[in-house]
Amino acid sequence: MVVGEEGVAADPSILGRLHDAGPVWIVDPIDGTGNFAAGKGPFAVMAALIRDGAPVAAWILDPLTDSIAVAEAGSGAYVDGVRAAFPGNGLGTDELRGAAMTRFLPPPLRAAVRRGTPTLSEVLPGQHCAGKEYVDLVTGRQHFVLFWRTLPWDHVPGVLLAQETGGVARRLDGGAYDPTDDRRGLLVAANDAIWVQVHDALLPDGVR
Repeated sequence: MVVGEEGVAADPSILGRLHDAGPVWIVDPIDGTGNFAAGKGPFAVMAALIRDGAPVAAWILDPLTDSIAVAEAGSGAYVDGVRAAFPGNGLGTDELRGAAMTRFLPPPLRAAVRRGTPTLSEVLPGQHCAGKEYVDLVTGRQHFVLFWRTLPWDHVPGVLLAQETGGVARRLDGGAYDPTDDRRGLLVAANDAIWVQVHDALLPDGVR
């Protein structure tokens, strides 16, 4: 079974197949479609294998550089053959750098993120390519990413990649990420401590 944007657009019930007992492939042939259509990067090709409802392997390819990130559940994540490991423990909130996709956030949440931005080192607007954001996270170029849209083909590969380097992906209310959950909002961080720091800075209680 293959689950992708085009197939789900034609038949939304396909999303329910992510919990099938057998193998299910999630494929995003062009992540960062807007960038690709404009003739610029970044964009990526992403795929993930789900078995018995759980992601077991993932791939993110940058066609412009031939760089590839791969992850296997329980075996770690690798970028161009080098094991990815986030080195930054014990960072202060004012040392954290990441991206927040504020364009689609509801106005109250967007305002909260903007108020909290000065407490962090840097909050970038995002690169319009989830695959690139995840690779930048696991290679230490950024410490967190805040997404609003959470379609499974945009996030299942990257979430497994992040988790295999010690990263944390949770809904804005702190709930676990489930690709079949149609709620919006996802905060991914390099580790649990950073997730809490960024959540407290950008998403104060009562703003979800």
